[in-house]
Amino acid sequence: MEKEGVPVVDARVMLIVSLDPEVTISRAGRLLFKTPDARAAERAFERLRVLVGLPEMERDPADRALRGGPG
Repeated sequence: MEKEGVPVVDARVMLIVSLDPEVTISRAGRLLFKTPDARAAERAFERLRVLVGLPEMERDPADRALRGGPG
């Protein structure tokens, strides 16, 4: 991520990624987006997904209904 210009802090038990919003990644792979804004967390997840080279996730049609609009 640092090669892409994204500052990262390696705190041994987690990585702290300086995106907007900040993201903490645990050793177990859990992600914590430090924001109350679900859309901001989704945008940060998408950027992180691209940075680490993960494939695009398939969206569940029920997920769109929960968020109140098209995916």
